[in-house]
Amino acid sequence: MLRPKRSAADVEAIRRNAALAGVDVRVQPAADTEVWPEHWEVMEVFVAMGTQIHVAPTGAVIGYSYPSLLAVMDAHQVPASARRQMLSDFRVLEAEALTMMRERARG
Repeated sequence: MLRPKRSAADVEAIRRNAALAGVDVRVQPAADTEVWPEHWEVMEVFVAMGTQIHVAPTGAVIGYSYPSLLAVMDAHQVPASARRQMLSDFRVLEAEALTMMRERARG
């Protein structure tokens, strides 16, 4: 399964919402990313959590906000019976993302 491409309307909505917040956004076209169907839901949740990262006063990345994760799961209507597995899958993605962020921070 491939990640859906952003439509022109999506890009315009991103720019409009960012401008309202006083941010100039330059949206880059997304490269095709293969995601297996059984991982699609956790990827959607992970992407939605993109701004929910805890950072230490030193600038070190600590991890994602799990209370926010619950809110995102609610928004994505993840059933209660699937949340334990969703958390487990999310933590795999989180670990890899944190490793990448820390490597980039070291330069």
